[in-house]
Amino acid sequence: MQGQFTIPAMTELAAALGVTIDDPAPPREIHFSRAGCRLHGFDWGGTGPPVLLLHGGALTAHTWDFVCLGLRGAARLIALDLRGHGESGWSGDYRVGALAADVVAAADHLGFDRVQLVGMSLGGVVAAHVADERPGRVERLALIDVAPGVDFDSTWRVRTFISGLGPVRDLETVVEAAMRVNPRAHRPSVAYRMSTLFRRAPGGGWVPKGDPRPPDFPAILAAIDRLPAQLSRTPVLLVRGGRSRVLPQAAAERLVAHVPDGELVVVPDAGHNVQEDNPAALITALHAFLTRRPSHRWISNHAPDTGPESRKENQRMSARTLELTTIPSVEVGMLIRRPAREVFQAIVDPAVTSKIWYTRSSGKMVPGAELTWEWEMYGASTRASVDEVEENRRIRFTWGNYTPDAPTTVEFRFIPMPDDTTYVQVTESGFTGTGDELVRYVTDSTGGFTFLISALKALLEHDVVLGLVADAHPGGLPG
Repeated sequence: MQGQFTIPAMTELAAALGVTIDDPAPPREIHFSRAGCRLHGFDWGGTGPPVLLLHGGALTAHTWDFVCLGLRGAARLIALDLRGHGESGWSGDYRVGALAADVVAAADHLGFDRVQLVGMSLGGVVAAHVADERPGRVERLALIDVAPGVDFDSTWRVRTFISGLGPVRDLETVVEAAMRVNPRAHRPSVAYRMSTLFRRAPGGGWVPKGDPRPPDFPAILAAIDRLPAQLSRTPVLLVRGGRSRVLPQAAAERLVAHVPDGELVVVPDAGHNVQEDNPAALITALHAFLTRRPSHRWISNHAPDTGPESRKENQRMSARTLELTTIPSVEVGMLIRRPAREVFQAIVDPAVTSKIWYTRSSGKMVPGAELTWEWEMYGASTRASVDEVEENRRIRFTWGNYTPDAPTTVEFRFIPMPDDTTYVQVTESGFTGTGDELVRYVTDSTGGFTFLISALKALLEHDVVLGLVADAHPGGLPG
């Protein structure tokens, strides 16, 4: 590998990731100061409403490069380096309030009275603080993969990697180390990211740009817990990476449920760094949110009741005006009175699973497996890609059971309970389609997985094969 290492060009990598680029010109750098701290950002230009983009911890404004290339025609885009990151200066004050004040200073420096904010992880926490403290300055807010209930423990490998960064002779060393932390990562994207996190040292080699002092994680987690109270006056879009281990689907849904004007979008084929993993899909979600006209969340339809025909018409109108304010997802669960290892094996082993779910599988559920599952009684089959398997704890896969071109993500969790019992939780997210299609998909999935875990309970607890999936749609039914 030595001597073959190259840093991909920004526009070439963005195009390879599916981004449509109308204007490939690089952004203009901006510089300003607040409270003695030198601050930096990139102005991508544009004539639309001003949007400030805030990166996550240990990243830089460059994390938004691909998104800005595809979104610059819809808004005036400004990507900021938070203090202690990128080309901004280091400081003795990294409190969320100080970072938020820097964002307001950036808006003032650029002459923006009102802005829209997009914040990923730590940047989302900062953006929410701005919206809460200066509601008159923030029109709407998009949060990327952050909400109360984040799985902080899942980030330990990345945190360990980041805390170990130091001067290196060549960037390839850092890229190799990053790929060992996440072997499934897109190597060109990792190489590009690392090239933005380091700068050339005067004596040769490379040194990290960011302040090496560790963040105050307890303070950041406490700030995340305050998000629901801070978002009560601002329209909010929450974007979750479909493969994110940091933000569970249930946590994302809870936050949106607490926000008066909130919606949730799950971006497939993306982990925590949604903006780098699947920028094209994020651009689509952000474009729709940032350019929509203000609207009321609830639609009232109080036509006078003039008899049965009027009531029928009102019912038809209600169906036409019914709106989904979040993309629905599936979550079902059940206690099974067997140890987690036994329940886990029953799902990964086709010899067992074929008794209660599909009738044939091309293999076991192991990481990286590309499987075909068949339901021979219905003449149906689907493909499944196994993303992650944690023995006796978790299985995650994607499949195109409803929309083959836009796979959904399914996750089984096996939660140990007292007396050697196990709570099995199944979630499915990432549905796409019209409102009617989404309702149909979620209803069908909820029923299907309820049948599955009910049959699993009967098999493992009572050695009874119920055949619920096969009997749900028997042949010969009228209509």
